[in-house]
Amino acid sequence: MFLLNLPINIKEQAAIERRRSEEQKRLSRIFNVKYRTIGIDKTALDEQVQERQYMKDLEKQRNDAFDREMIRNDLKQRLLEQEEFSEKRQYAQELNNYRLLYQKPEDSREWDLNDPNKWKKLAPARTSDDDPRLSLSSGQKFAGEDLQNSIRKKFQQEQLKNYFDLQTQVKTERNKQERLASLLYDYKQMELNEQSNRFEKMENECHRAIEIATRNYNEILARETKIRVNEQKTRQTEEQLAEIANAAFSDMLTESSTSVSDSRCHIMVDQWKGMSRDQLEDIRHQQLSQIAERQKRNDAEKSFDETWKKYSDAIAKQAIIVEQQIEGDRRKYNHCLANENKNLAKIQRERQDYLNSITSTKNIIMGNKPQIILYGLATSTCTQRVIATLAEKQLNFKLTSIDVAGGEHKMVFKFMVRSFVFFKILIIAQLKLTILFIESRAICRYLELKYTGKGTELIPTKDGKAQAELVKIGEGHLFESRPRVKQWWDKMTERVSRKTVQAMQ
Repeated sequence: MFLLNLPINIKEQAAIERRRSEEQKRLSRIFNVKYRTIGIDKTALDEQVQERQYMKDLEKQRNDAFDREMIRNDLKQRLLEQEEFSEKRQYAQELNNYRLLYQKPEDSREWDLNDPNKWKKLAPARTSDDDPRLSLSSGQKFAGEDLQNSIRKKFQQEQLKNYFDLQTQVKTERNKQERLASLLYDYKQMELNEQSNRFEKMENECHRAIEIATRNYNEILARETKIRVNEQKTRQTEEQLAEIANAAFSDMLTESSTSVSDSRCHIMVDQWKGMSRDQLEDIRHQQLSQIAERQKRNDAEKSFDETWKKYSDAIAKQAIIVEQQIEGDRRKYNHCLANENKNLAKIQRERQDYLNSITSTKNIIMGNKPQIILYGLATSTCTQRVIATLAEKQLNFKLTSIDVAGGEHKMVFKFMVRSFVFFKILIIAQLKLTILFIESRAICRYLELKYTGKGTELIPTKDGKAQAELVKIGEGHLFESRPRVKQWWDKMTERVSRKTVQAMQ
């Protein structure tokens, strides 16, 4: 059942009273002879015009806001693109700088073989007759002698004559071409003048024809416009008379309440007198049901949000616990790794101290100080080759290890760039002269030639076949295919130098 004792809504009652007062004012305006215009309500039309203008202004403001937002987004995009472009450009510039500084082709080991200008840099055997390298005994030139003087003068005179003849011929040909071009230009100008006169005459005739056609067309348009205006006036008069008749006998003036809806069951606003109490109670009942449904939906959303928040907090706590466990495991791993590195460093120091003690004891027994300083790593094959050579030659030396991982090679040898330099460097100090070698095989050959007759002879100087076999000794199949070579290799591995290298590793 409908609730009949509901309180009256003050806002709805005020709205109804306002519409009734506006309707009374409109009726007073309609039936006022002083301000009435039959068939047209100018005040209502002005309000419609103002409302339409307001909607246009509102649409324009909205479009302007969208345009400003688009411009701001475009500016942001341009700034982001410029930033990305600058980052890419900076990265490319840093890469090029790195290549220019640290990857120069002239710093490579084979540059002297791959240099494209190596032949250009070589000086020729003789540049000219005035070359200072030509001495009196060379027999290339004698003072005061000029055997080709007459031939050269004759050739120069003929060359000068030919040059003058060529200039005369060119000048004559140029004058001839200029006269011909001038004559052709005059003929062309005369032809163009005649053609322009003919075109001008044709253009004047066309203008006259166009003016005549335009005048006739304008006369026809004027007659058609006059007829159309007369027809429009007649039609407007008939429409106005019909509108006056419809307005005089319409339901609006007669205030007939029988037909409030049109053929499409739409309410005609100009003939509507307001809703009944039953309609108002029905609307109020629907509003209350909508309020209850909205409240129920808000409660359901609130409970769902609380449940989701609890679930998110539980997941976050679990993630924090897992991260703490991972961090603890990482700290334990770093601690174990630090202890292992410390133990390895301690073992390395003890081993180095032992080797230094052995070297110093040997130097004290032999009664002299080491004259040879070897920089390198004991684990490097190149360094072991030099150590074996020094031991075979019975020379005093001192091995100085280089911490490559710590960057010591960069502080000591700043002029060394290639990687193999840091593992095989020999410095021999003799009196005030310091000799520097950076190739292990060159060091071994230098020691053999420098200290010939001391220790073991490593390079045979008389037997050429033995030297060839010594060069091929690096081939692994020789040890198994030749019994004598294998016997020699077994003997070499038992020597003191081999054991010294193994002890220093």
